[in-house]
Amino acid sequence: RLQRVISNVQNNIVDAFIITPDQLLSEIKNIQTILPDDLKIPIKFDEDNIQEIFKILSIEMHTVNDRFIFSLKFPLCLLENFNVYYILPIYIPINEHGQFIHMTKNSMYLLMDKIMTKYFIWLDLNNCKVVDKIFVCGFNEIIQNCDTDPTCVTELLKNAVTKPPQCDTYISEFKTEMWYPSFFKNHWFFCILSLKKLKLKLYLKSGCIAYTSKGVLKTEQVLNQTSYFSVPVGYFPVSGILL
Repeated sequence: RLQRVISNVQNNIVDAFIITPDQLLSEIKNIQTILPDDLKIPIKFDEDNIQEIFKILSIEMHTVNDRFIFSLKFPLCLLENFNVYYILPIYIPINEHGQFIHMTKNSMYLLMDKIMTKYFIWLDLNNCKVVDKIFVCGFNEIIQNCDTDPTCVTELLKNAVTKPPQCDTYISEFKTEMWYPSFFKNHWFFCILSLKKLKLKLYLKSGCIAYTSKGVLKTEQVLNQTSYFSVPVGYFPVSGILL
């Protein structure tokens, strides 16, 4: 049994021999009574969702003389929840002569509080874990004020009727049906002059190489697969919690 416990700890798995779910829930309830006023446990845990805490729980093992000491850690969060916005810039028509306006600078994610007074920019959600349908994220960014330090996106989210001065944009002219490159690398748009259905076939040949900052990817074979992917136009916030 001890070998199993040690093996589980090395894989960040909390063995029931160390603490049972009921014992863990009891400890969490005790901890809640002594937390600082500006911190909270990410979500409210109970008998129905106690398994969710194991997604953010970490365990370490220490040896003191001839004894094993196990320490359990889970993150505490700010009291305030933030909405997560995925930002997808698109071309917006500005006249009947085939001219469109498009944003030139934009991060992929924006996190903003529910009353739209505070925000900060995030490049990705790699530092987040989904716990009971909520993003639990560690962060070091400075939280900005929407009134004193607004951005293009924060102003647009306030239902701006004209282009905010913070928006850096450019104008493109589309005259024929074809693919047009976006300002953002590896982003393309297809322009159609009238309402119609499009059928796209994408091929990736064997031997194609992609260089990234973290390594090199190379395709070894070609797989034929039909799939469908749609992105709604609009803003759909998802709740998130910051650590």
